[in-house]
Amino acid sequence: MKKRIIISLMAIAFTVTVLSGCRKHGHIAADSAAADVTEAETLPDRMSPENGTVIYSAYSDYRDLYNFEPLFNDSDWMDKDGRLLYPYRNITSKGFKIGDIFAMFYMSEEVASKATSEDLLTVVTDAAPTSMIVMANSPCEMAQMCSNKLLAANELLHRPDMARVVLKDYRTREYTEPEKITSNNAIQIEEMWLGSNLGYTELDDDERAEVLELAAGNMSKIQELGLETTINDNCFLGLAAQEYKQNGNGWYDYIMDNADQTIKDAFNECLKWY
Repeated sequence: MKKRIIISLMAIAFTVTVLSGCRKHGHIAADSAAADVTEAETLPDRMSPENGTVIYSAYSDYRDLYNFEPLFNDSDWMDKDGRLLYPYRNITSKGFKIGDIFAMFYMSEEVASKATSEDLLTVVTDAAPTSMIVMANSPCEMAQMCSNKLLAANELLHRPDMARVVLKDYRTREYTEPEKITSNNAIQIEEMWLGSNLGYTELDDDERAEVLELAAGNMSKIQELGLETTINDNCFLGLAAQEYKQNGNGWYDYIMDNADQTIKDAFNECLKWY
């Protein structure tokens, strides 16, 4: 397994049209109401570093740093019925600078707070192939860049339905060939969030078993394709191991009690890196 991050920087020649696809007072989808985490446990308490979380970094507004203006206003982002419109998908230019990418995905706090968790995740996975969030030296650094640079990600991490929304989408994804890499960075972000202790605590045992099965399948897919575009060959295990070594992570005991020996060995190998 690789000991360094080697990530595709597709964003430098990135075409938005190829992309697929509350804060605590915002909208929570009705079918996510089963989440065990209560409103009182939203950020900062449930995700503070003091509670062991390494995937979160507070959002920063980079307009002054990169000298850009948002490309879209609230009415571009959301229709009158509150549906997100993904306006960046209409842009076809290539060769964006980092400031241009920030401008494309910049949304207001009002839009973010009103968007469904599912819509926020779509923005995150659409933005994931860009250099805005993929240049990192470790799984937790990449996850922190995501929440620090992308308001949609930051907003989604505030919500107690985060892990279940991510799992629902994770079921539909698998690693693809290098020439079709645009979806691989998206699955990396989802694996990091699910591999976090926050993800672990928000899921029940059946969901944890499903995550573990899916992550194992994706690890095999990486090896089958011979990809050199992932963090430590498995973002789920890499993040869980890094967080476990720093602050603790419930996936360790769960994996040691429930996973097959291949996954246990892979997790123990990841632990050596941190």
